[in-house]
Amino acid sequence: MKYLAIYLIINFLSYQLAHAYEVLPANTIHITDFNQDSIILKPISAEKAEDIVSYLKKKNYIPYKYYADACHVRTQEVSDLISFKYYNSQSIDVAKIAIEPKQETDVITYKSENSPWQLRWKYHMAPMINVEGELMVVDLTLFDTFVSVKTWHDEVLKNTTDLKKYRQFFMNRFTFRTSLKNQRFKQLPRKFDISMSGFISQFKNDFKLYGAYMQKCILQVEGEPDRVGGLLLSEVPESYDLSSLPTCFEQ
Repeated sequence: MKYLAIYLIINFLSYQLAHAYEVLPANTIHITDFNQDSIILKPISAEKAEDIVSYLKKKNYIPYKYYADACHVRTQEVSDLISFKYYNSQSIDVAKIAIEPKQETDVITYKSENSPWQLRWKYHMAPMINVEGELMVVDLTLFDTFVSVKTWHDEVLKNTTDLKKYRQFFMNRFTFRTSLKNQRFKQLPRKFDISMSGFISQFKNDFKLYGAYMQKCILQVEGEPDRVGGLLLSEVPESYDLSSLPTCFEQ
């Protein structure tokens, strides 16, 4: 028993020593998160990144085109899929990138070609990987493939006039949403991990009811204000005609 304990201790120390002096591949990127903690992103090939995107697009249970909400849930699920479920648990380094207003009273306004009006986000976030030495964002809500940080940043803030009001920062893949950015996580808190399927189901149901920006009905929920496409009915611009939309009810 004593020898077994010694053997296990030696193996543990050998593992720690090997990782402490790990030789990182060329094109490894070192970034710092919101708390100035270091994040290491080892590179993958462009071919592998394209394969990852194809793999993610097959995950039909993820509501990629639900623009109104749920970016934090999509980001967590996609980060997990890339990091430890893709390629039979072969580890791929993933971080998160986020943009939010510096003042809580401000919002990010966003409008795409598929939207009849602008959405108002408190923040937007997405997974980020290292592709051949360049940081790339995997945001299948806004893009069809991985894109550079600048391209992603410009798209998120394309309807913004004063860029100085917003900040962009990185988080590790265990930071579930931007409101938790000041905390340090070494793993996803259990309350979020066990609830992930529930979060996704909730937003899938929302997506089914009122779509990426709008479904073809006014959503009515007892005791709550009417909504259309993630917006309160009172927030819909007057220029948009809702007279032809029928009423639907939450199931």
